[in-house]
Amino acid sequence: HIHVQRYYMFAASKYPSIVLSSVALPLSVICFLATTSRLVSHTSRLTTHHTSSDTHTHVHTGTSSGAILVFNVPAQGTDVALLRQLQGHSAPVCDIATNQQGEVASCDESGMILVWTDPLTSPDSSLVMDQSGGAACLSLCFWNSTLIGGFTNGKILLFSTDSGAKTVEISAHARCINALDVAPKAGLLLSVSEDSTAAVWSLPTDSNPKVSQVFSTTILNSLLCGGKFCDPRGTKFSLTAYDSAEVITFSKS
Repeated sequence: HIHVQRYYMFAASKYPSIVLSSVALPLSVICFLATTSRLVSHTSRLTTHHTSSDTHTHVHTGTSSGAILVFNVPAQGTDVALLRQLQGHSAPVCDIATNQQGEVASCDESGMILVWTDPLTSPDSSLVMDQSGGAACLSLCFWNSTLIGGFTNGKILLFSTDSGAKTVEISAHARCINALDVAPKAGLLLSVSEDSTAAVWSLPTDSNPKVSQVFSTTILNSLLCGGKFCDPRGTKFSLTAYDSAEVITFSKS
């Protein structure tokens, strides 16, 4: 059984040109972008994820030029520094994903996916995945040794992070997929699409190599644009829709 709760909220931003991912862009980075003239033109497309070291946080920010900016954010203070730029994309970067091994994956509007094994020491990508047929990849996430991409043609593609080979292709939605998320402890994948549907998928394992849909719901007259599991076991997830102030949450009984 699935229980639905609706939450109402107002959201205002001082920086309407900045598009944030599931984690908030640190204020110190926003200030850096706002005061550095050569970066202002790139703020039309920003996605941000964190990887933590002992004393610093590294923020990877994708830009409309295709470059990925790696910032060093100190544990205290606002002395943000631009460490390096990762090159490889020729189209605007749409999303960035990281994992516990320090790998960074990025995707762009041409459908290309790049993976950096160690972006802090090597600016060159280690894997290139381009099997989308020209559809843009708008969302990425890691799960174990698999990288998962959601595309504007409604497909979900699974890739091996060891070889870069495509392992699974799912015709998941009738329209563009805007968001993906993984519940790592349950092996579940959430996909959210402009076709007004959200679906939960059981990801392949060693004992069961198939992908199966375990839940699907339709939010009528809603162009769904965001979705996130609320816990690592996938017992609850939330959805957002374009031009709506609601956050709709589904939970298992």
